[in-house]
Amino acid sequence: MILKNNDINKIYNMIENKLEEIIPVEWEKIILYAEVTEDLVISYFYFYESNKREPVYSLDIDEEYNLDDEEVEELSDELDECLRELWKVFLLEKQKQWTNITMYINNKREFNIDYDYNDIRNEDPYKQHIIWRYEKLGLYPVKERERDVRIIEDYINVKRSN
Repeated sequence: MILKNNDINKIYNMIENKLEEIIPVEWEKIILYAEVTEDLVISYFYFYESNKREPVYSLDIDEEYNLDDEEVEELSDELDECLRELWKVFLLEKQKQWTNITMYINNKREFNIDYDYNDIRNEDPYKQHIIWRYEKLGLYPVKERERDVRIIEDYINVKRSN
């Protein structure tokens, strides 16, 4: 059975609209990570503000832009519900069930989505986040964050040996 493009496109648009509500400034691109299971949704994203080189982390938005943290949290919960809906569409349509996605959105509202099917239930979410940042955003941790540096160095060494 093939996914109904209308359903999927509606959900993609809901996700993009929710991100628009959360981000209080003009942006160039957004890179979102989401991990979804029956019991859990973990999501975070980074966005590049227009004319800025460094990305802004989703958990820093309220502080960075002096916003009400409860409002940002509520919108983030709504985003998670949209992501859960996307996951459910795959389940209902009996498609291969993804475990996590990386969604790229540019300022023309064009999407590119990488679906991942690896079982990540036993992975360390913190370690996974650091590696994801390195892989998807090209962000190497600052040397003061020794644990993060070790995570990336170990990751690079494992990749080299494979």
